[in-house]
Amino acid sequence: GAITTVRGCADTDTGVKDDGAVRLARKVEVYQWHEDRDESKEETTFRYERRWSEEDIASSEFEQPTGHRNPPRAKPLYSQPINAPDARLGVLGCDEVLGAMEPAEEAWCTVALSPEYIFFPDAKGPDGAKAGDVRVSYKACPAPCAASVVAVQDGERLRAFTPRDVNLGDDTPSMVL
Repeated sequence: GAITTVRGCADTDTGVKDDGAVRLARKVEVYQWHEDRDESKEETTFRYERRWSEEDIASSEFEQPTGHRNPPRAKPLYSQPINAPDARLGVLGCDEVLGAMEPAEEAWCTVALSPEYIFFPDAKGPDGAKAGDVRVSYKACPAPCAASVVAVQDGERLRAFTPRDVNLGDDTPSMVL
């Protein structure tokens, strides 16, 4: 079926909103020092450079941490999906089903939002970034979005299917959609 929305998605952490999306994939990266190790038979050398990464890097574990300190993120944001709270599959609410999807499912969020990046603590852009700065980007899954789901109808909503939902012969009916 097709997943639809009337209100779209909004990220309350940044104020980004897309009225036509059933899901936003928020990607958060922090500018930080990376340690690259080059090993040969005679010696091991270390190279340090700053680059964007989704994961926090513990610079205290570097071989040469002096001068390569990674401070805490300028804004405590992390990558995550944001779902439309009024997402529907046909007449049934399906926001819980969207919430249960694994992050690997973000492949269907393909429409990049503008601006390409939002920078924290301010809009310096990539050339003025320093360690600890954060950039955020978004991709949207516009409605209507074709989807196949395995879910259980619970009143007027769909919820994620779990092994407990299998009818094992008792008199309680189960309906899997």
